Parts: sequence; structure tokens; C-alpha cells
Amino acid sequence: MILENLVFSSHLYYCFEELPSTNDYALAFIRQQQLPRYEGVRIRALTQTAGRGQRDNIWLSAPQQNITASFVVQPHFLLLKEQFYLSIIAALAVYTCVKNFLPLAQNICIKWPNDILCEKQKIAGLLIENICQTNKIDYAVLGIGLNVNQANFSDELSATSLYLQNGTMLEVETVFQKLTALLEKYYILLKNGQYDLLKQQYLEALYLYQQVATFRRSDNGLVFEGTIQGIDTYGRLLVRNTREQVETFAFKELVFL
Repeated sequence: MILENLVFSSHLYYCFEELPSTNDYALAFIRQQQLPRYEGVRIRALTQTAGRGQRDNIWLSAPQQNITASFVVQPHFLLLKEQFYLSIIAALAVYTCVKNFLPLAQNICIKWPNDILCEKQKIAGLLIENICQTNKIDYAVLGIGLNVNQANFSDELSATSLYLQNGTMLEVETVFQKLTALLEKYYILLKNGQYDLLKQQYLEALYLYQQVATFRRSDNGLVFEGTIQGIDTYGRLLVRNTREQVETFAFKELVFL
């Protein structure tokens, strides 16, 4: 396999002392056509004041202590129905980064669709936003929040950080550069068509994969037991229920209990 040229490490890197949201900043620049017409731009805020997460949640991050960043790519090679592979590569990059800095931790996993858990607590989250034309993705913004040195979280959050797990303060810049290198690695694999390999690695890291678990349906609130079988082409979760039927759930249609 011939790897293409470097993506992130060779292109523009904007680092701000403070931003409301790195994803919002990236999307605004793209829409104003101020961003150069090539992929690989990184936008990072040392302090993010109005970060956004999945399910319209707010992503809270202590100033100067964590990674809050957005990576801009132009995955013209992906069809719209394949866009979940962007979530896969971003999740794998963060998952692998966390494992690199927590080599002794046993319970690091990806919670579908793309939260990263450590000891069943959230250590990182992703927000992928696309700008599309026809059936192709023109731009994608891969927003990543990774808790590095934060020591205190709200009691309402089941969250942790690299520091809380290993007891050592880390250089946030070092973690960011490692994350960048890993995201580049997985993005190049995607550009080289390694879909099966990426999906396999994602499933191997997936929380509760092939284990009996309890879920709640978002539409009617019904609770049921099932076993995660995998994901389909669109990234929807496949769950086998106790009647041996495999059901398909899109994002926001299922709650883990």
C-alpha cells in the first residue's frame, strides 16, 4: 500500500487562546470561503467557552487543561452513505491516543457512535459536521474534545481525564501532536480504501460489542435487552433482541442503560 502525502502535519495550524467553538469557527471560515481550498487545516482553542457536543449537548472543558480542536478535511472520495467512516477514523484516533497515554488501563473503549470511555467514564467526545454537495462530501469538520489534565468535573457528569486515570500531569501540546499523527494515520488508511480494516478495528474497540446489555428506545421509552452485533453501512447500530431479531437503530434512537 502506498500512503499519500501527509495531511494535517504539513498544513495550516491555527491555535487560539480562546474561542467559543472550534467547530463553529471552522464552519464559518469554510462558508465564507476564507479557508484555503485544501484539506488538513487544524483549528485549536486553548480555552473553549461554548463547545458543542452530540445530541445538542454543551461540551464543558476547563481552560488551558484539555484538547478542544477541529480538523478540516475534504473527503471527496466518500459517498454520503459512507460518511460514518469519518466518525470511525476520528474515534479510532482518539481511542488509540488515550491507550497510548494510559498503557495500563484495561477498560478503554468506543461507545457508539463516537464517545471514548475509560473505566465507563467519558474521557473524550467527537462532533462531526459535514458540508455536502449533491451526493459527495465537500468538507468535513472533525471536532474533538479530549480531557487531559482536568481534575474536577460536575457531579452530573460521568467524566474523567488522562490525569485522573494515571495521576500525572501531561503536556497538552504533546498529547495534541500525538492525536494529530494518529488522525492522519487513520485518515490516510481511509483514503487508501481500507474500509474493512477500519470497521474491524472500530468493532474490536466498541463498548458492549457482542455482549448482552440493557437499552431504552427513544421513541416509546421501552426498555429491552439485546446484544450489539455491529454497525451497518450507514453507521447505524445493529442489536439482536431476545426474540433473535436484529434491529437497526440510528443516532438518538437508542439509549444505553
